Formats: sequence, C-alpha cells, structure tokens
Amino acid sequence: MTSVKDRVTQGLGEIRTVILGVQILLGFQYEAVFQPGFARSTHLARLLEAAALGLLILSVIALITAIAFHRLGESGAMTARQEDLNEAVVALALAPFAVALGLDVFVALERGLGPVFAAFAGTLLAALALVFWYGGAVLRTKDRETSDRKDEPVSLKDRIGTLLTESRIVLPGAQALLGFQFAAYLTDGYERAPLDARIAHTAGLVFLIVAMILLMAPAAFHRLAERGEDTPRVERVCAGLVLSAMATLGLAISADLFVVCRLVGAPRPAALASAACAIAASGAAWYIFPLSARARRPAAEHSPDGAGESVNRAAPAGAGPRTKTS
Repeated sequence: MTSVKDRVTQGLGEIRTVILGVQILLGFQYEAVFQPGFARSTHLARLLEAAALGLLILSVIALITAIAFHRLGESGAMTARQEDLNEAVVALALAPFAVALGLDVFVALERGLGPVFAAFAGTLLAALALVFWYGGAVLRTKDRETSDRKDEPVSLKDRIGTLLTESRIVLPGAQALLGFQFAAYLTDGYERAPLDARIAHTAGLVFLIVAMILLMAPAAFHRLAERGEDTPRVERVCAGLVLSAMATLGLAISADLFVVCRLVGAPRPAALASAACAIAASGAAWYIFPLSARARRPAAEHSPDGAGESVNRAAPAGAGPRTKTS
C-alpha cells in the first residue's frame, strides 16, 4: 500500500512532467507572434493565438499552485490535503492545455490546408488529448481507503529534497521562455511592435532573468553555503527563494500576455486588463489561497513533522501534560 508521503512525492513528479510540456509550448506560443507569418495570418488566427496563450497561462498557474500550497499551506509536510490538491491541479491544467493544443493546430494548418480541415484536425487532436488524459478517471477501480490517508511525519532531509525538486519543476520552463524572449529581439516583428509592447517585453525579460536566478539559487546555496548539509537554514532560505521566484515569474508571464494582446491588435486598456487578470489570478492561487488554507488548519498541524499532532494523539485520556525531555 502506497503511503501519503510517496503519493505526494509522485504527484509532484507528475506535475513536473506536465508543466514541462505546458511551459515549452508557452514559449513557442509567445515567440510565434513575432514571426513574419503571424502578421500575414487572418484576424481569427491571431485571436485564437492569443486565446491559446491565455489558456496555457491558466495551466501554468494551476500547476504551480501545488508548489505554493505545499510551501505555504502545508509548510512542506506530506499530507492528504496536499495529495488531493496535486490531483486537482493536474485535472484542472490538462483541459486548457488540450484546448490550446487544438487551437495551435488550427492556426498552424489554416493557411496551408484551409479552415475546414484545420478546424477538423485541431478538434480531433484536442479530443484525443482529453480522452487519453482524462480516461484514467473513468477507469479508476476503487476509492482510496481512509486508513491510507493519514498525514505522515517528514524528516528535514526529505523536506529539503522535495524543496529542491519543486525549484526544478519551475526552472526548465522559465529557461525555455527566456530563450524565446531573447530571440524575439532579432525579429522584424519586434521592430514593428508598439512602443508599450516593446517596453513590456523588456520588463518581462528582466522578470524572467530574476526568476531564473532565484530558482537556481537553492541548489547553489545548499552546495556552497552549507556544503550539501541538510540544515534548517537551507529549508528556510530556499523556500523563500522559490516563493520569490514565483512572484517574478507571474509578473513575467503577465507582461508577455500584454505583449501578445497588443500584437494581435487589442487596444492598450484591454491588454492591460488581461495582464492585470493574470497577475491577480497568480497572486490569488500562489499566495492568498495557500495562506488562507494554512490559517484554517488546526494549530497542532502547522508543524511540518506533525510532532504536535502525534503527541496529542499519544496522550491517554485524563493524563496530565507531558514534560519534554532533552
């Protein structure tokens, strides 16, 4: 029987698999609006390109919520609540990813093969993705036993290992998007872009560089500052670095959404509103939601190792308070 700790760890690994695909496609999606062919595409194709980018951003926000919740909501503990959230964010992220994939297929094929065939191919491939990604829910054999849902104590070593894994979940996508950001400067599309879009593009690039630096810092701190030792300072510092990197990543993605909206012809107020919605969504999902969930947990469960809860369970009825020995 698989423990909660193992299922949470496996869930984070599965999120890493999904987010790699989403973030790489997000980079291609952003870079496409600077290509010469994008300016020659139909107005519908340009709108669908922007819509696909918005859907991919929604997927990224959903997936990174699991990391934020694990850090802020559960303080790195392996809990049944974290396990449920891992499952929920994957289920939420795959649907917009599949739709965005179908929209991208339509945009890619429309000019060469016509809108009818492009729409058929995009719909077919999006439906195929939905079937294979959500088919497992239909084939689920049984509900999980309640006895297998107990929160487990987690050692400092395991918490640090999970924290370093979480930084690696976000880092590759940020690096891929950063490459597309740099390449955009060399395109004709960047030169034709409005001034506010060029400014936002540069701001997004700076935010991405900061995010990448912060996401790489935990590995460097663990190796150079603590020489690979697992200490409370490693967990404290690295958790702060990952959470800070998520904030700058959210700002970078929002700036990119503004750029795409402007390049598809949206007026500045509409583009600003779209970027503001992305900032609000990421802030609510990555900070407000986990912190509010943490505040709702009983005080004894706030400890990452579950020590407070286990002592309370072990004390017999009517017994006096235990004296802690060194």
